[in-house]
Amino acid sequence: MEIGKKLFIALVVIAVMAGAYGISLNITHPAHIQSSGSSGPVAITLVITTENYYNTTTGQQPHYYLLQNGSLRSTSTITFPDNENITLTIICYDNGTAYPLGQAQNNIGDGAGQASLYDVNGTVGNVVKVINNTNVNSTSSGISGGSTVSSFPPYSVAHTFTVSGLNLNIPIPPSSTVVADLHFSSSQTGSYSWQCNAPCGTGANGWSGAMSTQGWMMGSVVVS
Repeated sequence: MEIGKKLFIALVVIAVMAGAYGISLNITHPAHIQSSGSSGPVAITLVITTENYYNTTTGQQPHYYLLQNGSLRSTSTITFPDNENITLTIICYDNGTAYPLGQAQNNIGDGAGQASLYDVNGTVGNVVKVINNTNVNSTSSGISGGSTVSSFPPYSVAHTFTVSGLNLNIPIPPSSTVVADLHFSSSQTGSYSWQCNAPCGTGANGWSGAMSTQGWMMGSVVVS
């Protein structure tokens, strides 16, 4: 009887020790920790605001900003990494539209040169996601929240983010949040110019003021 009790106690001790060892292994070697190389896409966020003071003559102008570490920073130079998956989010607080080439609406056709303002190019799949309206009741864009689109209806674009050297064009409807997936290869490294191609500045054709000022509606993109 005494031997039986000792054997029973020994078996219990072994079982407890095995269980504890198993728990220790699980804590030391968790199954779902990602390596540093699989942390997901690089996130870059741009914000378009209105009513930014330009000067005493021009007054207020729209402005692209880079949202970084909780602060709005200059877009004079925007850096994209090469050989990385990138998620570019553009938040537009402008609730008006701009006409291509500064012409009146009834003078704009749907020809290739003019329609390209409304087409998505250079993103993964040549599409973007319109995931939200920054103004909840806005219907001016003709695009509902949550849509994945390759082009936008005519006269529905407030701004674009265009890098001609990378064949990149992202139309942005009024009061919207647009998300694009990007990927640039090592053969695309270099410095390029970015521009909003929807005239929204001052002057007869809308190409002065913010449209021709570095860090406002134009700047540089560096892929490195």
